[in-house]
Amino acid sequence: SPAGFDDAILPLYFALRELGFEAEVRVNSLHPTARNILFGANQYRRLPLEHIPRGSIIFNLEQLSSGDIWFTPHYVRMLREFQVWDYSRRNCEGLKERFGIGAQHVRLGYMPEMTRIVSPARASFDALFYGFPNKRRLDVLKELQQFGTRLFLPSGPLMGRERDRAIAHSTLVLNIHYYTPATLEMVRLGYLWANRKAVISECGPDTEIPPGLETACTYCRYEDLVPGTQRLLRDADTRQRQAEKGFRAFSAVSQADVLREILGTRKYPTCGAGVSWATALITLAGD
Repeated sequence: SPAGFDDAILPLYFALRELGFEAEVRVNSLHPTARNILFGANQYRRLPLEHIPRGSIIFNLEQLSSGDIWFTPHYVRMLREFQVWDYSRRNCEGLKERFGIGAQHVRLGYMPEMTRIVSPARASFDALFYGFPNKRRLDVLKELQQFGTRLFLPSGPLMGRERDRAIAHSTLVLNIHYYTPATLEMVRLGYLWANRKAVISECGPDTEIPPGLETACTYCRYEDLVPGTQRLLRDADTRQRQAEKGFRAFSAVSQADVLREILGTRKYPTCGAGVSWATALITLAGD
C-alpha cells in the first residue's frame, strides 16, 4: 500500500519544500522531467528500467539481512543503474561489498509536520505492536498475553488514521526485529519519537543504532523484551521521561538539514531552488 511508505516519504517532501524546491508526491507515476525519488521500487518487479527517467534516485528501505526476498536480480540491476539513497550506513557498506553499488547515506530525520498525534489521558491498551508477523515476534507477543498484557495486535497492515488512533490509545509501543542482524527500524520509530511515544525496542549486540539515538528507546535484548515491557508498563514516570528523551534525540536531526548538506554537493549541481522534484512511489499495484 502507498501509505506504508508515508513515514519516509513525507519528511523528505516537507524538507524539500522547506529548502525551496518544488516537490510533489505521486503514486505509481513518474514525472518525465523532474528528478524522481522512488520508494518501494523493489516491490515492482516488472518495471522496465528504460521507463524510469534518467537522473532518478532509488531510496532503499530494505535491510540487506532480508536476503534475496527483496534484493532480486531485477532490483539489483535497478540499484546499479540509478543513484541510490539509503537510510542505513550498514546497508551502504553492504551494498558496496556485496554488489559493488555505491549508495549515498541519507539519514532519516525530523520535520515538525510529523508531530500530530494527541494521546488521551488514559490508554485503552497496554502495548501496541504492528508489523509483519514471524515466529520470533509472535513468541514474544504470546508470552506477554500469557502474563495478562493488554495488547493491540492489528489483524492486517496498520497505517494512516487507524495507525495513529492505535498509537494514541496504547501506553507504549513494542518494536521487535524481523531480521537479524538488524538495523534499527527508523521509519517506524522516527514517527513514534516525533509523537512523544514511549517505545521499548529490541536491541541485540549487532543492532545498528544511528548516533544520538542510543537512549531514545528503552532498549532490551530479545530475551528481555517481556520482563522489560512489564517493568515499563508499571513505571509511568520512566515512560514519560523515555518519551521526552526519544523526541529530543530524534528531533535534534532535521531532515531539511540532512538534505541541505547532500544537495549542496557536486553530485547534484543542477538542483538549485525552483527545480522540480517528484517523490514518486512505486508499489505492487498493477504488477
